[in-house]
Amino acid sequence: MLKPLKRDRKNCFSTLDIETAPDGSVLDIAIFNGEKVTYFTGWREFFIYLQAVVSDDKRYRKFLAHSGGGFDYVSMIEFLLNNKKDFRFTFEVILSGSDIALIELFIGDKKVQFIDTYKTLPASLANLSELFNVTTKKQKIEKSNYKDMRKFKTDDPDLYYKYLGDDVISLFEIAIAFEKILDIEFFPVTAASLALYLFRRKFQTINLFKVKPEIDEFISNAYAGGRVECFEAGEFKDIKVYDVNSLYPSVMLTNEYPIGTPVKVSTFKSGKIGVYHIRFFQKDRTKPAVLWVKTKDTGLTFTYAGEGYFFNPEIEEALRQGVEIEILEGYVWIRSINLFKDFVEYYYKLRLKNKNNAIGYCCKIILNSLYGKFGQKENKSVLRRILDHDELMKLIKNKNYEVKTYKATAALYEITYNRPIDHRLIQLAAYTTSLARIRLYQALSDDVIYCDTDSVHIKDGNFRGRISDKIGDWKLENSGEGIYIGRKQYWLNGKAKFKGVKEFDILGKGEVLIKKDDYLKILNGESLGKKFLSFPKLKSVISGSPACRPYFITKTLERGRYLSSRK
Repeated sequence: MLKPLKRDRKNCFSTLDIETAPDGSVLDIAIFNGEKVTYFTGWREFFIYLQAVVSDDKRYRKFLAHSGGGFDYVSMIEFLLNNKKDFRFTFEVILSGSDIALIELFIGDKKVQFIDTYKTLPASLANLSELFNVTTKKQKIEKSNYKDMRKFKTDDPDLYYKYLGDDVISLFEIAIAFEKILDIEFFPVTAASLALYLFRRKFQTINLFKVKPEIDEFISNAYAGGRVECFEAGEFKDIKVYDVNSLYPSVMLTNEYPIGTPVKVSTFKSGKIGVYHIRFFQKDRTKPAVLWVKTKDTGLTFTYAGEGYFFNPEIEEALRQGVEIEILEGYVWIRSINLFKDFVEYYYKLRLKNKNNAIGYCCKIILNSLYGKFGQKENKSVLRRILDHDELMKLIKNKNYEVKTYKATAALYEITYNRPIDHRLIQLAAYTTSLARIRLYQALSDDVIYCDTDSVHIKDGNFRGRISDKIGDWKLENSGEGIYIGRKQYWLNGKAKFKGVKEFDILGKGEVLIKKDDYLKILNGESLGKKFLSFPKLKSVISGSPACRPYFITKTLERGRYLSSRK
């Protein structure tokens, strides 16, 4: 059961940043506790200091580093793995994709958390310092120095240390400003966890109950993301892109949500919120497919015939389009309420009043992060270093845990277990995405050549959606010449999109790596090899790659396999 929160959470923190040489070795580490900057020549010095202060000063039990999950903390874990005799800390790493989301490290009986602020504030530190208008801005330095911090340190040590110190001070000021704007006294691990906290603390008025495990599993089949399709590949002279104003918040604002325990049914119950296992067949193939199937290889693929699990909005739209539906079984809720109306109204109005400042930025993050938290999986997998043999044996014997050796020489194990999550209300997350997909479907027409979650790209003709600045309506977001290859593969008005690669070589000269001519070549069937600079991720470092040392990787870019079934 998910109850409203009765009290606020409080904590304090320090900020952290590292500078590295071109070979990835650590030059210096800086931390800021709100009063002073302390510098360390490496992780050894840092951990000796941390052991001395962690018991008496709570500021050293939580550290924030911006983009630390892909850089700073990777270096830290590398050091701990290589120095397990001197620093016998147990630690646990939670990954988000290939990046570190959170590290919990135990020094005696004290737990120290290392959080990546980018998971909550996804923008560069320089942009955030301007957006939040903090006193200490991130310094701009010559690119030649930035590419070799060792040279920078040697040539101008005073400026180098000021640059490093300003980074941790700036991040601290940003975090404090962020907390003040949202009226909280802690910095969250992710934006989604913060959104859930704010909803429970300020807007939730009733207890919300989880469904039974077998119903949860049933509903999970209906939980899927946004619609991404390339309906027509080619080069087009005049493309217009229309976006929904706050798609997910808009459906949360205007729709009632299911509460309580659903009842099992064998027929479709019109007018009731329900989820159904169905077979479907869409005879009219001049229209885009309404329904979809989900596989590991292709992801969400919209198709004219198949079998799947869907909430009533998608089934109702399918029936309007003449799709033949066979109900196999389903669950229907008797009760529903406007669960998120006050939450969305409050933060959306606040955002409108502050479109171009930090308040508006924070509200946008909060509004788009809540629904997904209700779909968080109860299965959890972590990497844990265990140096104590008895502790390891105890864990292995516990039937609730699955223990796999990840790297024996590093005493690193992958621990998988299920833990109950009060806020896992899968029906809320799955119903939101169902409503959103239908909102997008209703804007599709013969002139739409591409769509992506909350946007449609039109080659000519009139747009059928309502255009205004109101939430849930559409706006013209972009226009110009476009080249479309497949899902997440297009070039529009000078901006490149290609899934799995970055548009710019941010570690090199900053030049565009995928250009218009490249898209035309790929469109015509060519495969292109492109070199990208990257930093090794944690698992690569565990396998032996040196942390923080940039290296080139070559990716083959070719035409996407998946086009829409509309044609």
